Amino acid sequence: MKELSIISRSKISLDNQILRTVRFLAPAQAATISPPIGPILGQFGINIMDFCKQFNEQSKFIESDTLVIVFLTLYKNKSFSFAIKTPPFSFLVNEENIEIEENSIPIFLNLSTLYKILKIKKYGQNIDEVSLFRSLCGSLRSMHIQLCNDIS
Repeated sequence: MKELSIISRSKISLDNQILRTVRFLAPAQAATISPPIGPILGQFGINIMDFCKQFNEQSKFIESDTLVIVFLTLYKNKSFSFAIKTPPFSFLVNEENIEIEENSIPIFLNLSTLYKILKIKKYGQNIDEVSLFRSLCGSLRSMHIQLCNDIS
């Protein structure tokens, strides 16, 4: 005769049950109750002021008003955790363009500027520089921006 094995599931505590994961852009050091953060957290009953204080504290090493990517994990017990990632590549390219010519669409990007952006994007990622450089060059190509050695 075969023995019946009973598989028992351990109950998962409410602390570990993920309600939702949300990804959004937020300005560093400038988290407030107003949109985009307020409505995102408010619909799930998360303490907005607690998030804003923690976010502003963790993003203080980033230049003020720089858009960063936030990965927010919301749990069923109304708690949360979040991770701050580097700004989007297109944001960094446009920020570098503002120093050159204001209110114009960039057509060329200097190689030294791309190297600065590469150093920013490499922060917190486990990827070698050659692969990241090739990825950024592909993004430039899709943005119709040419890479050059000297803009002048």
